[in-house]
Amino acid sequence: MYNPFMRLILALALIPFAASASCLDDLKADGWRVEAAQSPSGVCSIDEPVRLYATDTTVFEPSILLSCSTAKDAGIWAKNISAQKVRHVGGYNCRKQRNSFFRSQHSYGAAIDVTHIDGVPISKQWRAAYKEGCKVFNTVLTPDHDALHADHLHMDNGWGFSCLFDFVR
Repeated sequence: MYNPFMRLILALALIPFAASASCLDDLKADGWRVEAAQSPSGVCSIDEPVRLYATDTTVFEPSILLSCSTAKDAGIWAKNISAQKVRHVGGYNCRKQRNSFFRSQHSYGAAIDVTHIDGVPISKQWRAAYKEGCKVFNTVLTPDHDALHADHLHMDNGWGFSCLFDFVR
């Protein structure tokens, strides 16, 4: 049966979001270098997309496309570990999780993969960053989790529970 309301709801769900004035304004008011970004359209859209360059204490290298709430979480985490520079290999990336049919949190700009903190590779020193990450994110995957994360920390607030059960600490 044809339902015009369902069509409207589906159409509205595919409209790219822009960062809300409140989230973006809050980050800018805190001295962050951040700007509103266009959300990719389709199945991998970002809720309140922003491009994060730096917080008041930390430079993100290169700049990163994230949802505003994830950018805020990444900035809080970086401040908590007193990082001056965070090098990463990605935020937004429309893809499925490896060996799964589920979309990765990267598909929604809701994850970050960190490779270096202040020039030190994650593979050499990650435990403190992991512990602080679990205070802000509910999923933090480390070099001890599996070979796929041997060189980076993956952090997101998706449906994972790595920090809840905290097998690594």
